[in-house]
Amino acid sequence: QNQKAKKKKKAKSKKAPKPKEKRKKLFWNTNEKSEGDNGDSFWNNVENPHTLDDINFDVEEFQSLFVTIIEAPNAKGGKSAKKIEKKKEEKKAVQLIDGQRIMNCGIILARIKMSAPEIAQKIDEMNDEGLDDAQIASLKAFLPSDDERIALKSYCDKNPAESINSLSPSEQYMIAVLKIEQASEKFDCMLFKIRFQCMISEVIEQITKLEYACDDIRKSV
Repeated sequence: QNQKAKKKKKAKSKKAPKPKEKRKKLFWNTNEKSEGDNGDSFWNNVENPHTLDDINFDVEEFQSLFVTIIEAPNAKGGKSAKKIEKKKEEKKAVQLIDGQRIMNCGIILARIKMSAPEIAQKIDEMNDEGLDDAQIASLKAFLPSDDERIALKSYCDKNPAESINSLSPSEQYMIAVLKIEQASEKFDCMLFKIRFQCMISEVIEQITKLEYACDDIRKSV
């Protein structure tokens, strides 16, 4: 009897076997067993192992819902292939322009919502459709400086055209406008064209005031 009791204690002390696959974290509220349970609930059947064989379920669907997919490490026992690829991409990222200037230019480009080649084409053709004077003035402010032109040209000469896509949108814009001849003058022409009507209105207003003043002087003599 003592041996049987010891065996029972050992059986009770054994920990429940851990699942082979890591389960997803589930966030749910625990419901206590109802006092009025008449024995027909699922949880009551769980307490009777011999009835579990009658439960049919799709194992693959169960795993897709409750099992966490863990990426296998590489052959060297290191990090997963995806993490390594991400690190490689981060290493490939190149910054040619000052970070603050990249950020400020990026804000302007995000508001315009055009690709760098599209903007460059509009500037080259002096086509202001879809752009206002404030946006054009902001774009002009981010024409590459002499030092930036040297850095950008050097990068383009040493790397294939596809590598430009790894640069920031601001740097891509600067590279695109590098190809425009007399880009600064074209920006000025576009600004003058947009602001011309407003400038004329201001001049006419001033002339009108001057005419009224001259009439008042003549009448007062």
